Amino acid sequence: MSNTSNRSRKILIKCEKLTKTYDDRSVIVKALQGIDLIIKENKFIAIIGSSGSGKTTLLNLIGGLDKPTSGKMWFDGEEISSLNKKEGVLFRRKVGIIFQDFNLHSVLTVQQNIELPMIYAEKLDKHARMIRVEDLIEKVGLEKRKRHIPTQLSSGEKQRVGIARALANNPKLILADQPTGNLDSKTGDKIIKLMKDLQKEFSITIIVVTHNLDVARKADRVFAIEDGKIIPVTLEGKEKKRMKKKKRKKAKAS
Repeated sequence: MSNTSNRSRKILIKCEKLTKTYDDRSVIVKALQGIDLIIKENKFIAIIGSSGSGKTTLLNLIGGLDKPTSGKMWFDGEEISSLNKKEGVLFRRKVGIIFQDFNLHSVLTVQQNIELPMIYAEKLDKHARMIRVEDLIEKVGLEKRKRHIPTQLSSGEKQRVGIARALANNPKLILADQPTGNLDSKTGDKIIKLMKDLQKEFSITIIVVTHNLDVARKADRVFAIEDGKIIPVTLEGKEKKRMKKKKRKKAKAS
C-alpha cells in the first residue's frame, strides 16, 4: 500500500493520556498510565505484553466495557470516555468481540449463536437476520455444522462461530482477546488467516491481544504494553530476549 493511501486512512480510535486505576482496598493498581494511541481504520492490529501489563484493560476500555479513570478516548470521531449506561450499551453494539474461551451459548445452535447479537440490536427482521446468518456461516466455512450446538464442535469450529458472531452487526471494529489461546498452533494459524481475510473483505479494524509473537508478526502494526505504558517494540528483539531467558532457565535447571 502506498504512503499516500496510508495517510488518507481515517483515524478510528484515539486515546489521549488514558489511565485506569483499581483500588482493591489493600493496594492501588495502576493498570494503565497515560496511554496515547492512534489506530487508523481498516487495520489488523496486535497488542502484546506480559500478563498484568494492562493490554486487556486497554481492550476493555476501547470496547466500552469499562471506563477510564482519566484521559479521553474517541471512536470514529465520537468521544466515548464518559458514556452513560444507555449510551454504553448502544456503543457496544458497534463493536464485535472474539473471546479466548469462545463464550458460546451451550444450548444454542451455530445459527442461533450468530443470530443472537442481531436480535439484541433490533435492527433486522427475522428474514433479514437469517440471510445474514447464512452468509456469515458460509464465510467461516461451517455450512455443514450450522445446526450443531457447541459441544458438537471442535475448538477451531467454535472460534469460527465466534468470528461470525462478532461480524453479525457489521461492526467497524472487532476486539479479540487471545483468540488462539485455546487452540493448537495449526488451528490457530488458520483462525488468524481467516480473521485477516475477513478483515480485508469487510474493510474493518481488528485489534488482537496476544502473547503469541507469530500472531503479532502477521499484524499491520504492533503495540507493546509494559507496566501500563506503551513502549517501543521490535519483534525480533523481543524474540531474542525471550530465547535468552529460556536458555538461562535451562542452565539453572541443569
